[in-house]
Amino acid sequence: MSGNKLIAIILLAVFAFALALPAAAEDNRVLLDEGMKLYLQKDWAQARDKFYEAVKQSPDNPLAIMFLLSAAIRAADLQPLIQEFQKKALDNPNDHVAQAQLGFTYMSRGLYDRDLMENALEELQSVAKADPSLSLPYSAMGLIYFEKRMMPRAKGYFLKSLHNNPEDVISLEYLGNILMIDEKKYPDALEMYTKITKIVPNYPDGYFFAGSCLERMEKFDEAVEYFKKCMELDPNGVMKGYFAPRRIADIYYQLGDNEEAVVYYQKALELSPDSRFIKERIESIKKGEPKPEKEDVKKNEK
Repeated sequence: MSGNKLIAIILLAVFAFALALPAAAEDNRVLLDEGMKLYLQKDWAQARDKFYEAVKQSPDNPLAIMFLLSAAIRAADLQPLIQEFQKKALDNPNDHVAQAQLGFTYMSRGLYDRDLMENALEELQSVAKADPSLSLPYSAMGLIYFEKRMMPRAKGYFLKSLHNNPEDVISLEYLGNILMIDEKKYPDALEMYTKITKIVPNYPDGYFFAGSCLERMEKFDEAVEYFKKCMELDPNGVMKGYFAPRRIADIYYQLGDNEEAVVYYQKALELSPDSRFIKERIESIKKGEPKPEKEDVKKNEK
């Protein structure tokens, strides 16, 4: 075979591979999108299956594995999944992705069992050292240090994860939270959240946090639109849709639009029927009582 012919074959293979990458990424987005819709409908078993397929297709995707674990918990089917991850990691000690998945699983369980958190950290540090090109271990370590409230270290790990995978939604979200809440860099945080809404359009929390940023920037009309989108995607309040109507109501109330405020306080009450605060607020508006001083907008953001 001539040198020119060999080069042509190699170039053709590289071109075909390059074309396949966007198609695979788009397929994974579709699976995540479908899984998110099922999750928000509380169809835990089918959501778990979609996220399972998403993890198989993109095993280094933190969002896919996080929602796979969450759906499995809600479907009361977590233990078989953990055993599967453990077996895969034990059977394939040189498979760094399998080790990272196991570490991520331990991290998720460590949120409820602190002893597992340190085990997860050791596992994830080992994987990151063995294969620094992965996103999953850095995202998981960022979550561990975020939970410990060690924000500079958490931020560093989220940035490393995003260097390897700019579409890591988990790192975008939590980095955004650090920028918004701890560093008060609202435009930078807003950039993180708007990226999330483009990557996973059916993920309500991206819209919620974008709305929170805009509210802090006193761009109230835009904030309300993002909160409304969050409500539209999550009407059952499975995720941040639970808090969105209250946030809209608070904005209208502070702006003096009591009629709209009552409408959204009523919607918030449907999701939280035992809320004494919301009931008293509605009663206060109906009685025409004066407003208290401007309330803190930082609630429900972590």
